[in-house]
Amino acid sequence: MVAASIWSLLIPAMEESSSLGRLAFLPAVIGFWIGTLFLFALDKLIPHLHLNAEKAEGPRSSFQRTTMMLLAVTIHNIPEGMAVGVVYAGMLTGDAGLSLGAALALSIGIAIQNFSGRGDYFLCPCTQTDRINIRLS
Repeated sequence: MVAASIWSLLIPAMEESSSLGRLAFLPAVIGFWIGTLFLFALDKLIPHLHLNAEKAEGPRSSFQRTTMMLLAVTIHNIPEGMAVGVVYAGMLTGDAGLSLGAALALSIGIAIQNFSGRGDYFLCPCTQTDRINIRLS
């Protein structure tokens, strides 16, 4: 995700602001920090529950566990959705110099990154008990 952010978002943003000369980095840096602060605020303001966590994060609420898990997934997917949207918008306007291949590469990269980080869950077509035994052995 770091590579996708740098090559598909930050560098194109700096290239688009090349008319600012030595300050061409400024819009990308400002946008990066606004996005970071926005996600930090969402993390603090929205009650959510992470996988295998017993205690919810954010303000106290009477939401059910499933609702808080849904909110956690939503918070996680906001930057990914915005990245894909920005790249496709840049491609469609034609001003950003982004090709369909670049937009598809970012979309596929984000999709692959969303697969389970533990290969035994993704690759093993076995039962839950077998998966546990594979991980333990």
